Amino acid sequence: MAPKPPFGPPQTYTITLRAKEYKIDTLPDNYHQLTMADFGFLSIPGKPELPSRNFAIALPPEANIISVEILQKEEMVLDGKFNIKPSSIPLPTIKSKELEEELKMEYERNYKETYLSDNPYPKEVIKYEGCGNMRKWRYALIRFTPFQYQPKSKILTFIKNVQIQITYSLPLKSRVKLDDTLFDKKAKCFFINYEDAKKWYELKSRSEKNPSYYYFILIPSDEYIEPMWNLGVWKAYLCEPDTVVYATMDWVRNNFPGRDLAEKTRNALIYLYNRGIAYALLIDEVWQIPMRECWPNPFNHQRRSRENPVPTDYYYADLTGNWDSDGDGYFGEFGQDNVDFAADIYVGRINWADTSIVRRICNKTVAFEQNTGSWKKRALLLGTLTDSITDGALMFEMIKDTVLVPERWTYIRLYEKAGIYPSPYPCEDSINRSRTIYWWSNYSFGFVNWSAHGGETCVVRTVYLSPGQRTHPLLFCDNDVYYLNDNYPSIVYSNACLTGIPDTTFYCLGDYLHYRGSVAFIGASRVSYYRLGWNRWRQGGNASLNCYFVWWLATSPPWPVGDALFESKFEYAQHNLSDWSDQHNLFVYNLWGDPFLYWPGYTAINEQISSNILLPSFVSVFPKISSNKIAIRYILSAPSLVTITIFDITGNKVKTIYKNEHQKQGNYLIYWDGKTNKGIKAKPGIYFCEIEIDKNLYKEKFVWLK
Repeated sequence: MAPKPPFGPPQTYTITLRAKEYKIDTLPDNYHQLTMADFGFLSIPGKPELPSRNFAIALPPEANIISVEILQKEEMVLDGKFNIKPSSIPLPTIKSKELEEELKMEYERNYKETYLSDNPYPKEVIKYEGCGNMRKWRYALIRFTPFQYQPKSKILTFIKNVQIQITYSLPLKSRVKLDDTLFDKKAKCFFINYEDAKKWYELKSRSEKNPSYYYFILIPSDEYIEPMWNLGVWKAYLCEPDTVVYATMDWVRNNFPGRDLAEKTRNALIYLYNRGIAYALLIDEVWQIPMRECWPNPFNHQRRSRENPVPTDYYYADLTGNWDSDGDGYFGEFGQDNVDFAADIYVGRINWADTSIVRRICNKTVAFEQNTGSWKKRALLLGTLTDSITDGALMFEMIKDTVLVPERWTYIRLYEKAGIYPSPYPCEDSINRSRTIYWWSNYSFGFVNWSAHGGETCVVRTVYLSPGQRTHPLLFCDNDVYYLNDNYPSIVYSNACLTGIPDTTFYCLGDYLHYRGSVAFIGASRVSYYRLGWNRWRQGGNASLNCYFVWWLATSPPWPVGDALFESKFEYAQHNLSDWSDQHNLFVYNLWGDPFLYWPGYTAINEQISSNILLPSFVSVFPKISSNKIAIRYILSAPSLVTITIFDITGNKVKTIYKNEHQKQGNYLIYWDGKTNKGIKAKPGIYFCEIEIDKNLYKEKFVWLK
């Protein structure tokens, strides 16, 4: 008897993609520049820069996409002749003569290939860019470019709308958990057909309940349990239900397959993702918990310090994409590997091995979330010149007008006023190192953002003394963090190269700031790329990604910092992903800090928790799910008699740890290794830890895995 096919018969879904209002501007160099509302750009260097957008179209759960075809389109040839501007070269925000020469050669090659021909560009106005998952949500990414340009004859055709048909099949047996509602609000933001699609994701019965979403902490060894304890207890308090899961790297190494430790770590996260985790915090440097090294430029596999390959934690956020789908061993290649830029979980990292610093950062994170002061809605914006025609101040003026002012933030702006090309934009102070330190050290800012050239331990300004002569004075460096008040740490976004580089023999600027001055830091692990003369919100390059992040972070309702970073990347993928340098930028920016960090803080907090996590007679068992060890922590406000007993779900006594033991006042941390009174391993299941302190009984439930 022949086996049943895994998928059912083909089905179809039809949708119309529509262009929006557009504008054609004539530039001083006689080029024409096209813009369209809510569209980004098809920005391949040297080829015509045309409005374009990757539409995320939701499909039924686990849909297997067979084909995408055009049914009909409405188009018209515009009157006149047009000289469409070519897309600019993406340049690194660090001086690299060799890299810049390669980028110029790529630009010239693309220019000749396109502008010396009269073939319509792009060849296809509709292009299937792949499929992905946003937890339970399945989607297709379809690029719609509503213009075609014939360079030699200078003819421009406008495509007003296009009707497409997506053919797909569904598995005969679905494994999707429809009760996973974590991303439902975001699905409404991202999928243009959400109202159509939501019927596919409705719960089958009223008995289905919303699941629990867990916070996962990965540590190198048990030595890190005590340093991260306060953070774990705090997150357990915030989660619904109060569940935080932790594991060590030994658990990863011993239980999961993979060609290397990064793949084993990702497989461990996939295992936990299928059981409900939403956030993952990795604690340690990349030597112990590695990032995935990626090669976004598929034609350059040469290792170069500061450039290639690109270390990224995005590999751990996308748990459904295939990062080496062509099987060549080079991960994350643009156009060759099926990376899914819709995150399944949100990932952050504490890039320190020193347990005392880990403790400091974890405690600082808790204190930040327990603070609801107005200072958190104050931003410090530091804009420098990237080159003579690209001014970071313009990006901050857009951020101010689009996000900060509507959301009632206050701000201090420091812009470049020195040299022959001073910034024309108004500001509260001129930018330099001493003024940056003055404002940051004397005033509290919830958010600090700079746009500058960067290095491993510093960021610098660009000052033009003459058209051919420029200097790079220091703007901020690692030693400057000691001026900052760590009682009011900022979320810092570094729009610069290398400030988040993880794999050097010394600590980077992001590490220093995470130690002192910052509660979360977003920075680049290698060079990042900007668009020469950037002047539009959706133009692309690192400035557009910066804008998207601030919008997700600060626009009501505000999102946790991990959500803001990864959703800004998905927005970039929809509006700007058209070249390997775009994919490079999506890989290169990583989060140092708690991905579940909610910057406004929590007001309705239990008084015991808000005053101090470590309380007299405080008792906690952590984690609530474990296969390794259960940590039991309690605090005695006076000498006491202590009894600690483990029971199974039926009430049978499994392990007596202490019985009426007299203990002094102080903090206690002990472990249960899963062994019974008989010395054998306990069976998987639900257990209770009962702690009796001077006849006061505390009971904590936990799950013991295999």
